[in-house]
Amino acid sequence: MPPGGNVDVDANAACAEQDSTPVENVFWPTGGAPDGDYTIDVNLFAYCQAAEAPIPFTIQLLIDGQSREVTGNVDAQNPRAVFTFSFPPSTSPETDEAS
Repeated sequence: MPPGGNVDVDANAACAEQDSTPVENVFWPTGGAPDGDYTIDVNLFAYCQAAEAPIPFTIQLLIDGQSREVTGNVDAQNPRAVFTFSFPPSTSPETDEAS
């Protein structure tokens, strides 16, 4: 994580506490995020419950007052999804998709 970033919520870590609508939150104070390319890696570390069904996720970005959202699923066959973006945002309206 680039310097100055904070993780203030990490739900379902190590399956210790199981939340049916888990949230993870990473942020930088206003004006504190370094310029550059960022990668968000959604990784299915373990199924906390017996059923091994696809697990949906939503990535919500708030950059300079502009909101972006990417959705997808991870499962046993595809346990990882990667999303990239640049800060500051490029002038192009395109957003990389989770893969």
